[in-house]
Amino acid sequence: MADDAVPLRLDGPDDVAGMGVSVAVEFDLAMRRVYTEALEQTGYRARYFLRMLSELGGLGTAKRLLAPGRATHDGLTILFELGRLGLTVEATVLDTRSFAELFTDDELNTARERLRLHGYGRA
Repeated sequence: MADDAVPLRLDGPDDVAGMGVSVAVEFDLAMRRVYTEALEQTGYRARYFLRMLSELGGLGTAKRLLAPGRATHDGLTILFELGRLGLTVEATVLDTRSFAELFTDDELNTARERLRLHGYGRA
């Protein structure tokens, strides 16, 4: 598998009891698209993010990056500098109402606040 390949993970953190698997899988795919689009459109190779996706899946990765008390991650800062906040984990989490259902209010508020502080209009 190439270094930039993003394998789909259908078990582990994405296998959330009580939630529609289809929403978790859709979110996982959206997170993988964010990586691919950032790489193709900006050249930003988010190796740590890719490793997290491979190990934790999309949902696990987002929950870790939005954990209470966690500092803003480097990917958000880099994508802000590239003018591509729409390709962040935070923007992906807030993208649809169905994705929002996968997260706690604290996680959603963290995503909104980080985007607001960076001037993202859709937050």
